[in-house]
Amino acid sequence: VGNSLFVAVPESYDSKFYKINFVDSDTFKLKIQSGSSIINSTYDIITLDLTGVGKQSGNAQTGIETDLSYFPDSFNATFPSGSQCYIFLETPDQDYYTFYDYSEEGNMTIDQWIAKEKKYNTVNNLVKENVGSKNELQAVRYTDEDGDINAAVVYKGLIYEAYYYQKGIQEKEDIDPNIAEAYCNQYNSVATKFLETQIKAVYQN
Repeated sequence: VGNSLFVAVPESYDSKFYKINFVDSDTFKLKIQSGSSIINSTYDIITLDLTGVGKQSGNAQTGIETDLSYFPDSFNATFPSGSQCYIFLETPDQDYYTFYDYSEEGNMTIDQWIAKEKKYNTVNNLVKENVGSKNELQAVRYTDEDGDINAAVVYKGLIYEAYYYQKGIQEKEDIDPNIAEAYCNQYNSVATKFLETQIKAVYQN
């Protein structure tokens, strides 16, 4: 949802709602459309080498976290040579909020939600606004002590935790595993085959 904007789509990819156009091998444009409402974004693809990467320790500060985190503590296999994973960084063409069915927090007002947030976070740069196809929905966002934006949207009388995307500002993500732990779960075929083999070996015995 955004200013005069409401797009209701399934989270999983469906070509009826999602259109992808590759600019080059590292960049694609995504159009999400429902009715006359459209959200356009550009995605940069960051490729990480998984060769030799294994299960991360629970207190890891650097490295790459993958779906190996779901394996038992005793698991010690590592991704083979040629394994890669990808991180998609979005730069939207417009401001908008996203929320999902599972992010519902119940029946509360915007002010009640703000009061709840103030119990746990520092609330800076508070913004209340109206969004939706006819700007009939209430939304709120603020910046916390870590510089992250927290947001919520009221829809059909219920409040939902939301993500806020700002026009022209690229999504923040840890992408350098030498500086901070990067989370990466989009794999090439080599890494995917390795995971399938390990799942069968560990969980189908």
